[in-house]
Amino acid sequence: MFSIIWLTLAAQPGAELTAPPDFTRAQAIICSCASAPAPETVLEGLVVDAELTLRPDGLRANDRQATVFETANAKDRFKVFHSTSQSACGVAFDYGKKYAIPVRTSDDGAYETDFCLMRNGAKEDAATTAADGAQSE
Repeated sequence: MFSIIWLTLAAQPGAELTAPPDFTRAQAIICSCASAPAPETVLEGLVVDAELTLRPDGLRANDRQATVFETANAKDRFKVFHSTSQSACGVAFDYGKKYAIPVRTSDDGAYETDFCLMRNGAKEDAATTAADGAQSE
C-alpha cells in the first residue's frame, strides 16, 4: 500500500513541498529565536517513519524524537532529530508529506531542527524566492 502511495507521489512532476509545520502563537512567544543560528543546509524528503524512545517510567515517549525521511529517489533515508515539546521549541511532521527541512549538524553528526530553524529557513526561502523573482524581471 505504501509503495503505491509513494509511486503516486513520486510520479507527480514537481510535487509540491508541504508548508513548514504550523506554530502556535504560544510557541512563538515561548521560543526566543533572536540568537538562533542559520541552518547549515536544507534537506528535502518524504516523512516515512519516526523513532521514539520511552522515558524511564516506560509509559510516555521522550520529547526528543527522530523523524525518518526518504529522499525523492526512494534510495536513501535520513533522520532528523527534534523535540516535540512547545517549551523546547519543538516541531512535528505529518506522515506521507514532503518537507524542506532546515537543519544543523550536532556534535555527533546527527541532523537536528527546531522551531527557530524552521522559521528562519522559511524566511530565507521567501527572501531567496523574492530575490530570484526580482532578478528575472
